[in-house]
Amino acid sequence: MRPFNAGAVEQQASPQERSLVHPSAPIPVVGPGVGETIRVTLGETGLETFPLMLGAAEFGWNVDLETSHAILDRYIEFGGNAIHTADGFSGGRSEHIIGQWLRSRGHRDRTLLSVRIGSHADNPGLGSVNLVRAVEGSLNRLGVERIDVLYLDATLDQSTNLEDTLATVEWLRDAGKIRAIGAFGFTPERLVEARILAAAGYPRFEVLDEPYNLIRRQTFEGDLRLVAGAQSLAVTPSHALEHGFLSRPAPQQGADVSGRAWRATARTSESPRHPHPSRARPGGDRDRRTRCGCVHRLAARSAHDRRAHRQHVRDAPRRGTHAGCRDLTFAHAGR
Repeated sequence: MRPFNAGAVEQQASPQERSLVHPSAPIPVVGPGVGETIRVTLGETGLETFPLMLGAAEFGWNVDLETSHAILDRYIEFGGNAIHTADGFSGGRSEHIIGQWLRSRGHRDRTLLSVRIGSHADNPGLGSVNLVRAVEGSLNRLGVERIDVLYLDATLDQSTNLEDTLATVEWLRDAGKIRAIGAFGFTPERLVEARILAAAGYPRFEVLDEPYNLIRRQTFEGDLRLVAGAQSLAVTPSHALEHGFLSRPAPQQGADVSGRAWRATARTSESPRHPHPSRARPGGDRDRRTRCGCVHRLAARSAHDRRAHRQHVRDAPRRGTHAGCRDLTFAHAGR
C-alpha cells in the first residue's frame, strides 16, 4: 500500500507495476475478516473467542517457522482470535514461534492466548515450584505479560496436593500473570474435589480441555461430561483430527481397514520390521517370521509344505547360506 496524506493527488500505477500483478492473483482481503464478528463467550470467564480455536501442537515439530506464521496469518485473516499452545509442544519451540509472530504482527491485544503447562521436561507436574517456573518460562518464550487461559495438565501428575496447586494459581492470578484457569487430564473425581476447594475460596476451574473426536469419545462421554455440565465448565475439545489421522482420504470400497488381515510376503532376515525371528505378527492367520527370513503361515493347508519348511530351517545353519529363501512363501493365499 502507498502512503497517502490529506489532499494528496492519487498516483497512477505505472505500466511496469501493473505488469507485475498476475491476472489470476488472489484478491487481497480488504476490511475485517469473514469471522471477525463471530464470537462466543468462553463459559463464565467473560472472554470472547472465535468458535474455532487454532492449536499449535505441530509448530516447531512438523511445521517450520515460515509455515507456522503463514497459518497464523491466515487464521487471523478469516477472523480467528484464539490460539492454543503448551510448554510441552516441541519442547517450547511452539511458544517461541507464536511469540515471534505476536511481536512481528502486533496482534497481542486482539488474540486470546491459552497455554497448557505441566508437561515440560524442565518443569513437569503441578507442584508449586514447578508451576511458577513453568508459567514464567511460557511468558518469556511468548514475550507477553499475561496468559488469558492457563490450562493445568494433570496427565503426568495425579498425586500433587490440589489445594497447594490452586493456592499457587491464586497467587499467579493476583500477580496479573493469568486471567482464567482450565483443566486438562483431570479425572471427574479431582474436578469435584477442585469445586469443593473453590467453595472454600480457592480459584475455580472455568474451562475443560479434553481430547474428543471420532476415535476418542468414551473418556469424555462418561462421567466427565456429567461433571462438566454440572459445574458449567466451558469445554474446548482438542485433537479433533487426531494429529491428522482423521484427515486422511477415505479408503476405497472393499479395502480392508480393520488391521486384522496381513498379507504374507517373503522377506529376508535383514528386514528391520520384525527383528526377532520368532515374533508373531498380528493377524487372523498368525504369520511368523523364521530365522531363515521366510514367511511361514501356520494355517497352510499342505502339511507337506510345513514339514519341508521345518527341514529347510534345520538345514540352513549347516549349509551356511539362505539361498533361495527369498522366493519361499507358504502363504497359499490364492488357494
